[in-house]
Amino acid sequence: MNNKLQNFILGILIVAGIVLCAFLFAEEKADKAAKASTAKNSVNQMESKSTAPIVNAPTIPTDIRTELAVITYVSADTKRLSVRSYGEGVDRTFYVEQPALIYTEFGNAMTLAQLYAGDVIDITYDNVNNKVSEIHISNEVKCHMAVSDVSVNTSYRRLSLYGKNYEYARNVVVVSDNELITPEQLSVHDVFNLYEKDGKVVSVVVTRGHGYISLTGVDLFMGGYVNIGSENIKTIEKNMMITVTEGSYKVAVSKDQYYGSKTVTVNRNQVTTVDFSEFVADTVENGNVLFDIDVDGAVLYLNGKETDYTEGMLTLPVGTYTVRVSADGYDNYQDKIEVKADYQKVNIRMKKEEESTSYGQTTGAVQQSSQANGTQQTTSASSTGVTSQYETETTTIVSTKNRVYIDGPAGAAIYFDDSYLGVAPLDFAMVTGQHMFIVISGTTIKSYTVNLVEGADDVRYDFTPKSE
Repeated sequence: MNNKLQNFILGILIVAGIVLCAFLFAEEKADKAAKASTAKNSVNQMESKSTAPIVNAPTIPTDIRTELAVITYVSADTKRLSVRSYGEGVDRTFYVEQPALIYTEFGNAMTLAQLYAGDVIDITYDNVNNKVSEIHISNEVKCHMAVSDVSVNTSYRRLSLYGKNYEYARNVVVVSDNELITPEQLSVHDVFNLYEKDGKVVSVVVTRGHGYISLTGVDLFMGGYVNIGSENIKTIEKNMMITVTEGSYKVAVSKDQYYGSKTVTVNRNQVTTVDFSEFVADTVENGNVLFDIDVDGAVLYLNGKETDYTEGMLTLPVGTYTVRVSADGYDNYQDKIEVKADYQKVNIRMKKEEESTSYGQTTGAVQQSSQANGTQQTTSASSTGVTSQYETETTTIVSTKNRVYIDGPAGAAIYFDDSYLGVAPLDFAMVTGQHMFIVISGTTIKSYTVNLVEGADDVRYDFTPKSE
């Protein structure tokens, strides 16, 4: 009995052990299968992830463009670059960051700091994210450097240079002092670089602009001339404003015997005021010339300019003059005279065909007539000498060795042939022939007719009344 019970219990234990082992084996197998499945799924997921951008995910869009453009603004500090496309005229702004590449037109590397407004570039950028990849100074355009005297026709939108016209668009880039201006603001006095392509303006960069000169204190010179530099000569007018290229100039004003000058610097787009109020007695030397032409209606030209000589003596700045006289029925006359700071008379004898100029000699006496307090007196004096002959068609009868001295009355105003000479005492080069002195001393006016001849000695006169 006991043996049977023991065998029964042993059998149960054996069966239970077998069942337990089977259960454990099945569980382990299921666990391994689960792990294998998990690992496989993980591998599949990894493979799926690694191929997603290529197979399944959408690509990021790009729009790479390269176009010809003109820089309108650039700052190396902020990395900002603004351009205007050539042709379309579209304005765009970029912020140029590394690794953007910048090159000269020759392919040499450069920096953003070396770019300037007005430069023409080929720019490559992504139109989607607005990122710049490359910038090249364009070699598609032709540059005319430092051109001047360019005519600007804003009605037809064209620039005329060296006889050729260059059209420009309404929104063409024009730069002055790194700022955009309009074509209407260009001046014939500007100096600039002109960039063009196929005869059309791409951009204009002003290298030397223009400024203005305003004259003040020129009442003494009104109607005279202002000379700025070597070429700009204008008649002085009230409240005038003169446009000139920026730079330094000598500004000279003159009228009759008055003259003044100053050196000034004119800055771009600024007014330089030049005051001449202190120039009230700074004079140039002048001479008095009387032209005696023996043909009525003859026309006189001095340095090519028709000059009216019929009113008497002319006051001219000292210097050399080309004299030309023409008259109907007479040969044209032309010669040169030297005007000095004295009085001189130029006798011009016109001729017909074979006529020649004759020369005469003069001797003379001085006839004085004066009128004061209702009385009249006449005195006479003589002067002797030998006349000179000049081998020219017209005779400028001015002595090269003799002078006339007026000793008195001291302080009297002296006129010679109705032209003012100055205040006595004074002297001037002798002019042969008959002449008249007018002497104004106080309230007394006296006239003296004289005949002057060139001789060995100078001639002196003292018109002081005997009672003084």
